[in-house]
Amino acid sequence: MRRILPALLVLVAGTLAGCQQQNFLGPRQPVVQARLTLYAVSRAPTFFPSAIAIGGPTVVAARADLDNAGGAFYDVVVDLETLPGQPTRVKLIPIRAWAQAPTLSFPQVALRAATDDFLRVSRPPDGGYRVDSVTVVDVRQTFFLQTNRCAGGFSFTQEQWSKAIVDSVNVAEGLVRLRVATDPNCGQREFPTTNFPVTP
Repeated sequence: MRRILPALLVLVAGTLAGCQQQNFLGPRQPVVQARLTLYAVSRAPTFFPSAIAIGGPTVVAARADLDNAGGAFYDVVVDLETLPGQPTRVKLIPIRAWAQAPTLSFPQVALRAATDDFLRVSRPPDGGYRVDSVTVVDVRQTFFLQTNRCAGGFSFTQEQWSKAIVDSVNVAEGLVRLRVATDPNCGQREFPTTNFPVTP
């Protein structure tokens, strides 16, 4: 028994040390990158895409409504904030702050606005997130998301980390254009391969 315990501890330590490089079932999955064009939710019909949906290796634009069973498969709804004499900003509304249903029916979303360079930042910050609360960001501003619908390989958590930036807004058409990079390896948060060119 005395010989087995040290060997077991070494095995566990080795597994944890390698966690940044691979999942339990194989090599580390690459960062997923997506460009999304969304409609501000207050300015478009409900069948237009107004939400960001992140789950494992999938990042897509989604409708900000509920399905027939009262479920939803999106994380953050977007809208425009236009105040007299102020630049237009983008409102990020987590699903629990948006959907008219018990909050425990939907996964938690945490957001943090930042001043980091979108292309260069390789890891989200540890603290300062707003949980299930509306966050407002400027155009050309980076923000971070922690969502909970990860499905990227075997893991003890559904926590998924992403970074994003608002590239542009079109107030007349109610459009918001974003870039999103997400780490599909559940519980991990590294962005070593993001290389988006700037959106024209």
